[in-house]
Amino acid sequence: PMFLYFSVPNVHSPNQSPKGYNEKYSQGTGITEFDRKQLAGNLGGLEESVHNLTEALKKSDMWENTMVVFLSDNGGCPEQLMSYGGHSNYPLRSGKTTLFEGALRAPAFVYGPMVEQNVMRHNTW
Repeated sequence: PMFLYFSVPNVHSPNQSPKGYNEKYSQGTGITEFDRKQLAGNLGGLEESVHNLTEALKKSDMWENTMVVFLSDNGGCPEQLMSYGGHSNYPLRSGKTTLFEGALRAPAFVYGPMVEQNVMRHNTW
């Protein structure tokens, strides 16, 4: 068996995205604020990284024997909490660096052939 820990800092400070990403991922979305455009570019880069990894696993015939656990360490950082921002945890209150739900609850999912398909569970732990 193989264990791969793939950690990406795309949505952490400093809030900057590769050239062209902030425009590419904010076109047609109505995003006008600079920080939100940067965040959109950062998330686009994250999405491409995950795509590239899954494609490499498929080409190596490893995808069907892989379990993906995708998670975040905390909620986003609204501008009023730190010098960079662009994040929104709505409808949860506040965000990173606090003890409110906007900091403590974050999205996650598990995917793989051994996971029951088409099932969504919501946990608040």
